[in-house]
Amino acid sequence: MTAPTPTARRRAREVAFRLAYQADVMAEPLAAQPLDEGGEGRLSEDQKALVDDVLAVLRGRGDEVDDRIRQAAQHWELERLAATDRSVLRIAIAELIGRPGTPVRVVLDEAIEIARRYGGEESGRFVNGVLDRAARPSCPTSTATWRRSRRCSPTSPRIVRPASSAWATSWATAPRPTSASTGCAR
Repeated sequence: MTAPTPTARRRAREVAFRLAYQADVMAEPLAAQPLDEGGEGRLSEDQKALVDDVLAVLRGRGDEVDDRIRQAAQHWELERLAATDRSVLRIAIAELIGRPGTPVRVVLDEAIEIARRYGGEESGRFVNGVLDRAARPSCPTSTATWRRSRRCSPTSPRIVRPASSAWATSWATAPRPTSASTGCAR
C-alpha cells in the first residue's frame, strides 16, 4: 500500500515544519529569507503565503506560541520535548494564530500527520493531545467555531438506545442532557 499523496497545503506545512525544525536544532532564529525549496519543486503563491504567515507568527509571537505549548503540554517541559514534536506544535499553533479562518480540525489533522511522518512512534498521539488542549481554551477563533469543527467534547456522554422495541417509550420519558452538561454545540 502506498502512502497517501500529501495535499498542496500539507506540502507547505511540511516546508514550514522543516524550516522551524532547522532553526530549532541549529539554535538560530528564523531568518527572514526567501524560501529555499530545495529539490521539492516550486511552491505556488498560496503555499508560499501559508509558509510566510506561519513563519511570521513564529518570528513575531514565538514566545506566545511557546507559552501555549507549555500550558497544554501538561507535565512536560518544552525544552525536553523532541525537536520534531516541538516544531510540529509550533507551526500548528502559529497557524491557528496567524490564519484564524482555517478550521481547527484541519490544522490538528495536518499536524498529526506531519508528526507521524517525521516524529517518533508516539508523536502523532502526543501532538494530538497537546494541540487539542492548546486549541480549546484560547483559540483565536470563537469557542463556537471550535465546537463546530470538533463536533463534541471527547468526554461528552453518549446516548445509546436500548435494543428492545420499547426504546421509544423510554426515550420519550428519559431526561435530556443539556448542551451545558455535555459540552456539545447544538
